Amino acid sequence: MHWLVDLSRCPYVNQHVALARPSSEIEARFLAWYLASESDGKRQLLEAKRGATKVGLGLPDIRNLFLPLAPLNEQRRIAAKLDTTLPAVEACRQRLDGVAAILKRFRQAVLAAATSGELTREWREEIGKSLDAWTARTVGDVVTDIEAGLNVQCEERPPADNERYPFRSRDSSQRTSGLLNP
Repeated sequence: MHWLVDLSRCPYVNQHVALARPSSEIEARFLAWYLASESDGKRQLLEAKRGATKVGLGLPDIRNLFLPLAPLNEQRRIAAKLDTTLPAVEACRQRLDGVAAILKRFRQAVLAAATSGELTREWREEIGKSLDAWTARTVGDVVTDIEAGLNVQCEERPPADNERYPFRSRDSSQRTSGLLNP
C-alpha cells in the first residue's frame, strides 16, 4: 500500500498534508484500507471537503471521521486479507482494461477486412467471383437523401452565400464569427 509511511524515516509534511499516527488500538493498514474504501472512508473525506478554489480538509474534519473499529486481532486479519485480495482485484481490472483495447483493435480489423473484401475472399473464391465486381462510389451515389439533425443552438435559416453552415452558440458567438466551417 503506497499511502503508508515509515515514520522512522522522519517524513516532512506541509499544510496540504495531514500525518495521522495510529494509536495502539488500531492497525495502521486497517485504517489505510478503510480510508481508501469508496463507500466508507473516501466517501466521508469527499463529503467533508470544503473550499472554492483550493479544496481541502481541516484537521477537525479528519478527526471527526466515523470509523467502525473491530477488535485489534480482527483488524489485522482484515488488513492481511485486503493486502492480498485487492492487489489481485486490481491486476484483474488491468487485464480487463487490456481486453477492451484488444477488442477495439479486433473490431477495427474485422471492419477493415469487410470493407477491403478480405472477409469474403474464401466465399468469393468458392463461387468464382473476384473483387473486380466491386466498384468505387461516393456516399452521395448510394443514398437517396442526407439531412442534418436539429441543433437547438443553431439558427434555423439557409446558409448565406459567404458561409457554409450558420451556427450560433453561447460560446462561439462571443469569440468567433459564429460560423462553423468543418
